[in-house]
Formats: sequence, C-alpha cells, structure tokens
Amino acid sequence: MTNRLKRKNTYTIFSLIAAAVLFSAGSHLGFNQIPEWIEIISAVAAVVFLPAVAQLLANLLPNQIKCKLIFLRWKNEMPGSRAHKLCETDPRINVENASRVWPKLFCANTTEKDRNRIWYQDIYRLVQDTPQVYQSHGSFLLYRDAFAGLFILFCTSVLFYLFKIELGGTGELAIEAVLALAFSTALAMIVARNMGNRFVVNAIAVAL
Repeated sequence: MTNRLKRKNTYTIFSLIAAAVLFSAGSHLGFNQIPEWIEIISAVAAVVFLPAVAQLLANLLPNQIKCKLIFLRWKNEMPGSRAHKLCETDPRINVENASRVWPKLFCANTTEKDRNRIWYQDIYRLVQDTPQVYQSHGSFLLYRDAFAGLFILFCTSVLFYLFKIELGGTGELAIEAVLALAFSTALAMIVARNMGNRFVVNAIAVAL
C-alpha cells in the first residue's frame, strides 16, 4: 500500500518542490524574471523527467531518517509512540473508552516502542483500507517526501552559499534564496508532522 500511495503522490511532490524552487529562484534573481524562467523550464523539461527527479530527491533519505528529522526525535520518532497523548487533543476520541479497548496503548508503563507496535498491529492494520485512514496515510507520505526533497535542496543551497559557488551566469547564490528554501523546508516539516499525528488519531477514531 505504501508504494501505491507514493506513486500516487509523485506529481504532487514535484509540484510542491517546484513551487519552492521557483520561490527561491525569485528571491535570487528577482520575481520579475519568474515568468521567463517558467517558460524556459516548461520548454526544456519533459513531463516524465521532472517528477522523476523530484521522486529521486525525496528518496535520497531513508524513511527512518525523514521521520527523525520531521518529529525531531532520535528514538521512537513515529507518532504512534505517542498515540495516547495525541488522542487527548482529538475531540472525536473518548479517551476513557479507548483505554478500555486498548489498555496497553494507554498504560503509562508501556514503552514508546511497544506503544507504536500496538497502534500499528492492533489498530492501523485493521482499518488501513478505510477512506479516512487511507487518505490521511497518503497525506503524511506526501508531505514527508516533499520535506525530504526540500531538505536536500536546502542543504545543497547552504553549501553553494558558503563556498560561493556560482550558478551559471546568475552569479553566487543570494542569501535570500537560501532563506526561501529554509522557509519552504520548515513549512513542509510542520505540515508533515501534523499529517503524521492526524494519521495516528484518525486510525484510532475509525477503529473505535
């Protein structure tokens, strides 16, 4: 299912990354030149080639590293590890009822690793094909992979800026372009984190 969702998200990931790149290019060259650049990109790029590049960028980082960066946790980064706390913020879920159905999930002595395993095996796998869970899973994967691609571009832009590498005939990369990519990357990280948390509580809400 994950591979099917990722293939479905390919063109949307490309669109998100392309929008961030155009935003960064506008910061570097001036936004009055953006229409000219759009024409150049449209004329040169093949319909299949650019989404493939976007997918390549998104897959340069292992999935585990993507999630560690998104949730800013080195261990037990997956939101299922904190499912009991996330449920408290969702008005659809009666925590008292949920704790009776899955006592180990809400037990304070359950380790984060075991809690994520319980959420995955006892909850998610039972409802993974329902429309609400399927859609929220796809949204999480979409923004997770978009973040990964933007993160790679941001790190590359930092190296270009620090080492004063020139970009063809446009000169050295402007700090505004780096900041634009930083903003886009941070935004994608926040959205991906929110989508991951929502994915977890949606599965629980549907399973109740």
